[in-house]
Amino acid sequence: MAIVRWDPFRPMTRWPSVFDEMEVETSIPVDIDETDEAVLVTASVPGIEPENVDITVTRDTLTIKGKSEKKTEEKTKTSYRKEIEYGEFSRVISWPTSIDTEKVEAEFNNGILRVTAPKAEEVKPKSIKITAKNK
Repeated sequence: MAIVRWDPFRPMTRWPSVFDEMEVETSIPVDIDETDEAVLVTASVPGIEPENVDITVTRDTLTIKGKSEKKTEEKTKTSYRKEIEYGEFSRVISWPTSIDTEKVEAEFNNGILRVTAPKAEEVKPKSIKITAKNK
């Protein structure tokens, strides 16, 4: 093994890793928003078919799992960089408030998964009428 002097101006190179060829479970980016009526979760899953995504809802959590499958490669091409991750992904999200699990809906459009979870009735804001008492 050769000893190489550290040079802060030399371009960084990435050392090969034993994990390079392993399939690793990754996470997906999400946005979580809350309105008076519902909790909205938007997840980015580009290149994934809807049938390869599973959603599980409990009183406390939303779990999004799926699998990205690698297409067959041509043996005649040379690859210089491989950054697209393939394999299983998952994300578990804790609900910020109580939700009605029976009314949760999900839609998938162009690689964006949107989950709408209506709030449970007991946590929705309620308007209270004020009565004035005159002296």
